[in-house]
Amino acid sequence: MKKKISLLFMILIIVGVIVEAYHWINQIPEVRSALTSDKDQPKPVTNDWRMALLESVNDPIVEGIKSSIEKDFVRFNLDVKTKQITLVDNVLSKFNWPHELMVGPNNVPKSARDVHIKHLPRQLPFWRKKGVDIIILPLVAQGKYGLAAGFIAINSKDKTIAGLRFYHSEDTPGLGQKVLNSEFTNTFIGKYLFDDQENFALKIVRPGQVNKSNQYNVDGITGATMMSNGIQDALTFWIGVDAYGDLLK
Repeated sequence: MKKKISLLFMILIIVGVIVEAYHWINQIPEVRSALTSDKDQPKPVTNDWRMALLESVNDPIVEGIKSSIEKDFVRFNLDVKTKQITLVDNVLSKFNWPHELMVGPNNVPKSARDVHIKHLPRQLPFWRKKGVDIIILPLVAQGKYGLAAGFIAINSKDKTIAGLRFYHSEDTPGLGQKVLNSEFTNTFIGKYLFDDQENFALKIVRPGQVNKSNQYNVDGITGATMMSNGIQDALTFWIGVDAYGDLLK
């Protein structure tokens, strides 16, 4: 009888280890994608990044997208090694995130592990809107099936979020792809990125858990925990010292 109980106990342990191992492996995007049939793979959605840039600061289109950006924005590059900032003459010069972050030498810092990009350019682009003290940073986040890309606009003075817009998503329609909806991204407006000690403090919490008076918490996406966590990880990295952090000091 004792042998049977011991055997049953061992079987339960083995099953538990297998289940836990499967759950852990399934958290790796490349594995999760490989385990999903082509029929069930979400179709990526890519909209015009220029439109997302305008919408991140609620900038109206007056004479077309191109003219509006050339009129209202200035573009720069931040050298991630020297921290030097240089002006980019063409505000609309080539910009192809997230693709550019998935090709080339694999050189990302350890802090970018949860963002699941392969390459971090030495020259990181960013924009400023003329006439206001707002900086616009591109960011890429990992969802359940792939990456999302967009822009976050930050008030330089108090480090609050002035706007957030995504233009690309490789996630599930109606779930992770809700990052493309302004109803979700508008909830970030006015939230503080840092606490009084200048520690990163923004938290994406379970939907419905945010107290409206809380300056640091934002509701996540219902049914899209991985995408919500991905945005949290993305903000932590892109606003951190290995990316754009020096611009916010």
